[in-house]
Amino acid sequence: MEISNKQEILSAFESVMGNYINRDPEFIFSCPNKDCDSHKKNKLKFQINIEKHFFHCWVCEFRGRSLAYLAKYLNLNPSILGLESHHSDEIDLFDEDTSIPTHIESVPDNYILIDGNKSDTNNYLQAIKYLKKRKINNFDIIKYKIHYQSDGYSVLIPSYDINGNINTYFIRNIFDDMKIMPKYPKKFVVPNELFIDWNEPITLVEGFFDAFTAGDNTIPLLGSFLRIDYKLFQQLLIHQPPMIILALDKDAFEKKTLKIAKLLFKHGFKIKIVLFPTNDDINKIGKASYEALLNNADDYHELYEVEYTLINS
Repeated sequence: MEISNKQEILSAFESVMGNYINRDPEFIFSCPNKDCDSHKKNKLKFQINIEKHFFHCWVCEFRGRSLAYLAKYLNLNPSILGLESHHSDEIDLFDEDTSIPTHIESVPDNYILIDGNKSDTNNYLQAIKYLKKRKINNFDIIKYKIHYQSDGYSVLIPSYDINGNINTYFIRNIFDDMKIMPKYPKKFVVPNELFIDWNEPITLVEGFFDAFTAGDNTIPLLGSFLRIDYKLFQQLLIHQPPMIILALDKDAFEKKTLKIAKLLFKHGFKIKIVLFPTNDDINKIGKASYEALLNNADDYHELYEVEYTLINS
């Protein structure tokens, strides 16, 4: 839906949340949830799409489909901003669009597959340099069919369903490392299901780059949440892998890792938890350091949270 007063709405949000990054149609702000861990790193993680009336924080998962609600949350008057007439705020803020296609027909036309054929364009060279910096090797570039942007500076990582169809994709800007929201809500997809052997232990991480570093049979959550209505959770219930390894960032541990572990344990899964000594993610510490931490992973049990609280209090 085209919004005639987009700049007015952006200015109003900016007056409360501060400066934003313009990735039209996405606009990235500081998360208005003051308890969000993104504030500890002073990072902008709160994305707004004014045309779709959608907002979402990559860290704390504060999200919804009503900018009228968001305006009220920010103590702004939605009627003055012309928001109430576009979308009711009397909706389930965590409702997702259920009319999701089974797969995406293709990635955007301005993204080119990195298929081993070299190019002398700066876009290609910067993309390769960025991927190497993120410790993505040539094998994974080819295996996961990573693309680079022909008319800009970003890389695109597709995800494939069990039939080899693209079910979502993930974009990272090269110079500011900003990530762009997946094409379809993560609730409806199992990222990279094509490459998963459900009869082997499954590792759950936050993002695609973490998955590359963690190795085979790793599923990125595209965030740090897992709920019972997610397709991924339903597939775990169906296939019953022998072990689930949780390797989420340290800053997500108490509020997210333990919550996921408790949910999975309640449904009969064996859980191991990888403990990270710093706030660096898997991709940053590298494969060797991660494997050393994996060898010392904790077994989750019924009293794990009590023990953790006592040890860390």
